[in-house]
Amino acid sequence: MPRFVQIYRWEPEKTPEVLKRWATFIKGERPEVLEAFKRLNYTAWEFGSAYGQTTSVTVVEGDLADISTVNRDWWDLGTFEILPCVNFDTLLKWYPDKVIHTLNP
Repeated sequence: MPRFVQIYRWEPEKTPEVLKRWATFIKGERPEVLEAFKRLNYTAWEFGSAYGQTTSVTVVEGDLADISTVNRDWWDLGTFEILPCVNFDTLLKWYPDKVIHTLNP
């Protein structure tokens, strides 16, 4: 399954709308988005907004259609930077000698 780091940013004036959208999502008022969300595996989800930054960062793995369904629900309020990625264990399998040499010169 594909894995992505996603950085989502919104303008400070959009914060009330972002919070309102989040509340409707949690309450189940966006059932198609909630169902897609439940099928995804979030390894990490960090909110810089707790410190006044208008940002969230996720590491998510799952079906591209489900990721798109969830992300599409937020496009009107902010912007995504989406970076395909692999976890460190996979990287070690692909490049064991180079990675180990870099870590232990």
